[in-house]
Amino acid sequence: MHKNFGLLVNKSALLSMLAVTLLLGCGGGTQDTGTSLASSSTTTPALPPSFTDAPPAPPTSDTYVLSGGQLQLAEPIADSIVVIRDGLLMAWGKRGETAVPNDSIGIDVRGKWLVTSAESMQIGQLANLRIFNTDPSSAESDDLHGIVQDGILELTQTP
Repeated sequence: MHKNFGLLVNKSALLSMLAVTLLLGCGGGTQDTGTSLASSSTTTPALPPSFTDAPPAPPTSDTYVLSGGQLQLAEPIADSIVVIRDGLLMAWGKRGETAVPNDSIGIDVRGKWLVTSAESMQIGQLANLRIFNTDPSSAESDDLHGIVQDGILELTQTP
């Protein structure tokens, strides 16, 4: 008789566990997330937008802005802005005081020196600049970063 009592206890424990499982499975204790094993195995995971979007179009503006460099003139301008449109010098001055067109292509020249002559810094003339990585007055002044010659911008080194 002792064996039957143990079997009865095991049956009642088994029935209790089955009842709890049925209640939980019917929504008694958890919320349905709306996904099932069948649907999750047939869908592919979503990729971030950067992987599925088309690549951006190349810049269409003919206006370049050299920003942040030290413009070497009679009075040097730290944190300068130089605006070049269609190869012509359109504006230059200190950041925040010089207008920058919205459609321009920005070129970061922070930490660089922009060297030119006062004669070539006339608005409306072809832009002519040398861009150095180091102070051009030092002995290592051959550290050329880029050049704007007759309005054509050419970067010779990566930043």
